[in-house]
Amino acid sequence: MLQKSFPEKRAEKEYKYGQKKFALLIRETVSNSIHSVILNSKNIKEQSLNIELNITRDEKSITLKVIDNGEGFTETNFKYFSELDSQNSNKVDANFKPLGQGRLAIIWFTNSAYYHSIFKNEVGEYNERFFYYPLLERGESLFDDNINLKAKTTSESTLKTCLTMEINNHIHISRANTFFNQYNSLKSIAEWCLETFFPFFIEYEKLNLDISYNKESKIINKNYINENMKKIELSINFNNTNDNQNKDFMLFLVPSKEKIMSKKINISCFSRGLNVFLNGKNTIDYEIEQDIHYKGYLTSSFFDEKINSTGDEIFLEDEELSAIKMEIDNRLNKEFEEVINNNREKSISNLEKVQTRIPSLREFVKKDQVNSYNIVIMEKDFIKTAIDEKGIEEINFWEDKSSKSVTYNRIINSSLYIYVEHRQRILNDFAQLIKLKDKDGNIKKENENKIHNLIMQRGFTFKDSDNINHLHNLWLLDDKYGYFYESPMNAYSSKSGEKKSDIYLWTDDPTDSSEIIIIELKSTINAHNPKEMIKQVREYAADFYNNPRKILNWDINTKNCLYTGFIIAPKNDILKEKRSNNSRGLSKIPFLKNSYYSDTNFSASTKDDIEIPIRIEMYSYEDLYDLASKRNKVFYNLLKKEKQQ
Repeated sequence: MLQKSFPEKRAEKEYKYGQKKFALLIRETVSNSIHSVILNSKNIKEQSLNIELNITRDEKSITLKVIDNGEGFTETNFKYFSELDSQNSNKVDANFKPLGQGRLAIIWFTNSAYYHSIFKNEVGEYNERFFYYPLLERGESLFDDNINLKAKTTSESTLKTCLTMEINNHIHISRANTFFNQYNSLKSIAEWCLETFFPFFIEYEKLNLDISYNKESKIINKNYINENMKKIELSINFNNTNDNQNKDFMLFLVPSKEKIMSKKINISCFSRGLNVFLNGKNTIDYEIEQDIHYKGYLTSSFFDEKINSTGDEIFLEDEELSAIKMEIDNRLNKEFEEVINNNREKSISNLEKVQTRIPSLREFVKKDQVNSYNIVIMEKDFIKTAIDEKGIEEINFWEDKSSKSVTYNRIINSSLYIYVEHRQRILNDFAQLIKLKDKDGNIKKENENKIHNLIMQRGFTFKDSDNINHLHNLWLLDDKYGYFYESPMNAYSSKSGEKKSDIYLWTDDPTDSSEIIIIELKSTINAHNPKEMIKQVREYAADFYNNPRKILNWDINTKNCLYTGFIIAPKNDILKEKRSNNSRGLSKIPFLKNSYYSDTNFSASTKDDIEIPIRIEMYSYEDLYDLASKRNKVFYNLLKKEKQQ
């Protein structure tokens, strides 16, 4: 005689570590009813296939009722039901592939279960059988040997089997809530049922599942499924199978009735007509972006060979899963070829936008990435991929000291693009400063400090500047001054109010002659001394000549120094200077419209009447802007041509 605890131990072994598998209780009980009504319909051709799933739930208890009009607990069916390790031959013949273990879910997930079945006996008389499961009213187990549970005659004349399951203690309710917390409405439960029993609804048009949840109801059948469903037959050869024959699969694509934002088709797999996990995952995913969202359903008898004992998971070899995914990808790529081509055109457009908008990443934007995806690749995705690629190649660049490195040109081009773009931004700031009017059309106020700080911040030298990025802005005057560094070349930007010129550039190399450039910046609107700017620079040169340590803390023999003076002013003020008495010997600087130079002298000492040569150059802000802009365009063109090679 079997131990009464034997079924409970079997149930615990199957489900103890599957606390989130409460759904198996509904799946197994409803699928048993589906099998029953289908088997009955084979004998009664016009028989409807009706199943009810009634769920009543509150905080203290949950009641589940599964009702069907199937063949019920005939003597044969009851015999199989009371033997755990037997399979119903009728179900086997109908290719339902029963596992015989599903009823253990009732033992594990419920507190009590009660069956009441009305059926026809061998001579066509209506009988009824009712019992608790797995313990009978008098304490015997349904699985005890020689159990004798006789059917009774009844006045009923309609086939009906009702399973009532009660869940009413804390542990069991907690297990149930793992399901109901996720599926907490009639709509979500209905969708789950459709997902779980999909193949049955497709194959049997008369099958109806009437779901009731807390007094709301909905009927699920084939008509509930979108009529624009696609059916795709697949045939796959698995080289590792013994028969070496192709295995048949059927893929159903059902368009969603609602607009769902998704870039994937999630394909659920089915074994024995029931939804199952595949290698631990809910679905096989196919990537696609389109206006219509599809859900996929994949069925095959091949999956039945791979099912686990609880019937909810399939385990495939990596090669098998890879072959299935490859075949799905190939067939769906053909199915959605037009959509994919349109998506790739949009991706190429986004790629070109990134290349135009961020030329420093142009070398790293992967064109072959477009043909690897069926979705529209957005600009941000191209940018992220390019930045990741650039980061890898920059590491390779620093680790590989060879100038012939594969990464060399890509990294250099990218860095140059950033530098040239930075120059362009400085030029844009420069252009705003030299405009006579602000963005509102009003005459701008004096802004000498702004132009001074743009070229080289006030009060800084190469030695004491924490942020040296601004120092290379000397290229606004001329690119050769952008390469000044701490030694032997130096620079000093005077503070506001100091009796010095604005900027000094000098070289103090013992192996070469000493040189100094005195730069005087004027307001971009109006110089305060438009007819005496040259005179002012001469005076600054004389001050330095007589006291270099006071001016620049520079110990030098000023008699051996080469002097140059720069005046940067608006073109109107330069023209005023040109018409003044100080303009003798001025010559036009080639290729500039309003800029001039003069080789002249300054008086170093009034006593000895010493005249020191100095070259003075006057540049208009407008000329400097045009010159620097043209130079930057040349850099851009060089980069583009280099890129095109």
